[in-house]
Amino acid sequence: MPSSTTVTQFIPTRHDLKLYAGDGAQVRLELTSPAIPPDPPAPFPIVGTIEAQIRAKRLDPVILTTFFTVEDDFDEGIIVLSLTGAQTQELIEHATQRDGTFSGVWDVQWTPEAAEPVTLVQGSVTASPDVTREPEPSP
Repeated sequence: MPSSTTVTQFIPTRHDLKLYAGDGAQVRLELTSPAIPPDPPAPFPIVGTIEAQIRAKRLDPVILTTFFTVEDDFDEGIIVLSLTGAQTQELIEHATQRDGTFSGVWDVQWTPEAAEPVTLVQGSVTASPDVTREPEPSP
């Protein structure tokens, strides 16, 4: 009789970001509780803190930038994360490719009150250099 293995996964959903340096960016996440037919999924209220960071590599100690978190709709299970144009432009200073493109990683972590942190989403992030920008000062 063949044996079967059950695997329980705790790996967060992958969501890659492609940014354009100098442009602001916004990510909207919606948390819902599972649907129990005939009811649709319901908003999952967020109680606790949300943090989202970009690093060059997963194990790097240096945080290159941190997303601003809008908490207005936490009670509806909605997380809005944003980066300014200055933040996306700064990523280019850490370019990893010859064409000036930055490649790194990001994730979003929720720490419920009095509980262990949970990483909600993770993935790669790239930032391509922009063309239209302020000219560099002449030497």
